[in-house]
Amino acid sequence: MISQDSKLIFRLLSDKSNSQGFTLLELLITLIIVGVLAAIAIPSLVGQVARSRETEAITTLGAINRAQIAYRYEYGTFALIGETVGRTVIQPSQLEVPITSNYYSYRDIHLPPMDEVRAKYGAAALTEYTDSLKNYTAGVRYMAGTNTFNTVVCRGNNHTEDNIDDIRPIRPEGIGPWTCFGNSTELK
Repeated sequence: MISQDSKLIFRLLSDKSNSQGFTLLELLITLIIVGVLAAIAIPSLVGQVARSRETEAITTLGAINRAQIAYRYEYGTFALIGETVGRTVIQPSQLEVPITSNYYSYRDIHLPPMDEVRAKYGAAALTEYTDSLKNYTAGVRYMAGTNTFNTVVCRGNNHTEDNIDDIRPIRPEGIGPWTCFGNSTELK
C-alpha cells in the first residue's frame, strides 16, 4: 500500500501551478535592462575602436620621423616613404618602417619638395573609414644652425574635410620649429 507521505510527495511533484520558470514580465524587464546597458556601451566601444585605429597612424608616423632622422645621419638627406593604399604598396619606401595598414594610406607630401633639410608625409584614412577616422601628417626638419632636428605630428580637426596636403606641417616665418598648418592640431 502507498503511504500518505508518498501520496503527498507525488502530488507536490506533479502540481503544474508550482513550476520554476520565469514569467513574461520578468523576461521583459531583463530585456529592457540589457537594452539600456547596450545603448550606453556600444557608442563608447565604437569610439574606442576608432581611437585605437588612429593611434596606429600616430605611432607609424612617429616611427617614420625617427627613421628619417637616422637616415639623414647616414645618407645626408631624407628618404621617400613611398606610397601605400591600405596593404597595397604603390611605391616602395626607402625606410625600413612598415607603412601598410588596413585603415590608412601613407604617402609623401611634396609641398614644398623634400630635400636634405625637410621631409613631410601623411596618413589619410581609407575611403571606407573617412567618416570615423581623422587624417594625420608628420614631418622632420634639420635645423643646421643648431644641428638639431624638429619633428611634428599634426591631426586634422575634421573627419571629412581634411586633405593631408592641407594639414601639412609648415615652418612659420623666420627661424623656428615647425607647426601645423590649416585646420589641424599639433600632437605633443
